[in-house]
Amino acid sequence: DWGRGQVAALVLRARHPELTLAAIWPDETEPADFVAHTVRLLAATPILAGDRDLVREMILEAARPQVGPHRFWLETDPEHLAAFLVLRRVAEGIGLQNPTTQLAGLQVFPPEMPLQRMDSLALPVAERLRRDAKVWAAMEAAAERALPQRSLARLAALVQGGKSAPDTLIAVIRRPETPAALLHQLLTAYLPSFFAKPNHEVLFWTADLASHPLLSGPDDRLTPAASACRSALRLLRTIHSLEACLALAVPSFGQAGELLDWFVASGTSRMELDVAEATHRLRETLSGEAVETGLRYLFGAGDELSPDPASLKGRIRERLDELDRQLAGFVRADPVAFLKGSRSVLGFVHDEAASAVSAEQRVWILLFDGMRLDLWEAVVAPLLAEHFRIEGRPRFAILPSFTGIARTSLFAGRLPGSWFNPDGNPTHSEPALLARSLGLASQQVAEKLRFLTEADTTKALSALGAKPADAGLVNVLVYPIADDCHEFRGDLAAFTARIRTDILGDRSRGVRGILDDLLARVRPRDTVLATSDHGFLELLSPDGVPVIAAEATKAGRSLTEDVRFRYVSGFRPAAVPDALEIPGDGVSYFVAVGRRWLRREGTKGIPRYEHGGLSLAEVAVPAAVLRRVTEKDARVELEGLPDHALAVDEDGRLEIPVIIRNTGNVATQFDLRVTTNLGEEALALRGTVQPGEKLAARP
Repeated sequence: DWGRGQVAALVLRARHPELTLAAIWPDETEPADFVAHTVRLLAATPILAGDRDLVREMILEAARPQVGPHRFWLETDPEHLAAFLVLRRVAEGIGLQNPTTQLAGLQVFPPEMPLQRMDSLALPVAERLRRDAKVWAAMEAAAERALPQRSLARLAALVQGGKSAPDTLIAVIRRPETPAALLHQLLTAYLPSFFAKPNHEVLFWTADLASHPLLSGPDDRLTPAASACRSALRLLRTIHSLEACLALAVPSFGQAGELLDWFVASGTSRMELDVAEATHRLRETLSGEAVETGLRYLFGAGDELSPDPASLKGRIRERLDELDRQLAGFVRADPVAFLKGSRSVLGFVHDEAASAVSAEQRVWILLFDGMRLDLWEAVVAPLLAEHFRIEGRPRFAILPSFTGIARTSLFAGRLPGSWFNPDGNPTHSEPALLARSLGLASQQVAEKLRFLTEADTTKALSALGAKPADAGLVNVLVYPIADDCHEFRGDLAAFTARIRTDILGDRSRGVRGILDDLLARVRPRDTVLATSDHGFLELLSPDGVPVIAAEATKAGRSLTEDVRFRYVSGFRPAAVPDALEIPGDGVSYFVAVGRRWLRREGTKGIPRYEHGGLSLAEVAVPAAVLRRVTEKDARVELEGLPDHALAVDEDGRLEIPVIIRNTGNVATQFDLRVTTNLGEEALALRGTVQPGEKLAARP
């Protein structure tokens, strides 16, 4: 003896067989359970959006007598139901008095909506819906559709209690439960006020954002408001990280390796990339005059290509110049000793691969041509870390930092003037130089060595062979993913995004990425080395210094052939008296230090990026040993902790850059707490790090 409700349920089941009868049929006797079920079907089940009249008809007939008085919830538009429940929970969380009355005063909801009558069940219903994260995400998305911008502005003012002090505003921003629609409104109020009077110390609270739910999970599941909030939260954390890094005093270094280690551990290695990403996040978050206020903070009255010295980017460039000058001091003392030192990349391939080759164990040498250290840290290492265990420390590239010297020396394991093939004859052939370095005889090269430049092309991959067994004993894959920097006009953030595509490929178009091919070929017992020959530097117009033709002619050199943007062959330009002299094979190279570059007489257009000089952007390169892993490995480590007891004088200050690094291959949660010897908590940080990701542990 079926009624209309049962028939409606059958129709819904027929249309949506993925939904069970229990998911559809409202069989509850507890009012809060019944209303939560009703709201879930109407507002938080997108596939039923076109069947809402049918859902209502089923519920009206199916409701048990115990919950009959609450069927009036069905009379309200589902989006407004979602908005009320989301906002009612916010009001409760911030302690609003008479919350429903105040929400009614916002004039967000239709006048006929019975808010006071709904109030008694609002919080219990919301709590039941929150038990399922996907359901509550759908509720917040529905609420976003119901809340116009003017209503959100009034709501933001209500949340702040009408106070100009930021404490209340920050407290609501920090709450993980604050819905994205409201959070975005609050963030767009907070950010311009910070940019107007920037002080990084007021951003100490952003450390709590490490565990914020909007900062984890895939982007494709976010609503427009949630996506904007994610950008804003990342922007705040980036600004705090950059300013805190700039606040660190640069220590005195006893040797170049100490400088390089501090450069990485302090987060300085990521500063240029971070400020570029901050620009993108700013534009994704704000609009109009608010964006202009943010850009003035980032670049001053100029722009990213001509930042003011007092702007964030200007101060970052000055800090990096300071480190480059210190590095130049170590090189100037003895250039050859520096290039042959323990932290030089010169001996990396030989030191890590020779023993494996002698034992007939297969070796892969991955050279990412032109890749800076920050691009490795931000993109390549995290992607590889899901499939490989990565060990090693950054090293210094060979000078001058251009391919013909830096890359060839890396494969040879020797500086120019000592480049010989396995038969002892002089050569510039990189395969022959590598073969000699690894102890391969000339007759073994064809059989045991595979050397592929442009290794990301289909032609090169075909030459290697399609199966793992087709590889040789030594396999060199040169990926030019960053060596086209000379033609690239975008910022570092855009460059990073392009490299990510190169590594992952584009499955929607059937394009295999670098990672796909590595995983198909590399076996767990293989030795894999990953490095770069050099990085590159951003050239800004104010940093250019002139070199005229008469100067080159006087030295017996060619202006067009011998004067490059970052180095000169055969003579020291008058405009750069502090240029470093690097001996070569029959000629000396004079390389520019820091951010200055050489503008040849008559040069009109200049590239945005170049290399060949001495800066950490050009010479700090990765040098990692990779091992293929086939099991999930959750591991988080602290790097940079001193190995001795520390004491700080009363009212003294001690800065210890410490890195939290995920050295496993799965996303892993961490909880870091630092206490004094009196039991006082100095730092509490909790969050999630992705494979290969590192975070600076700062308060």
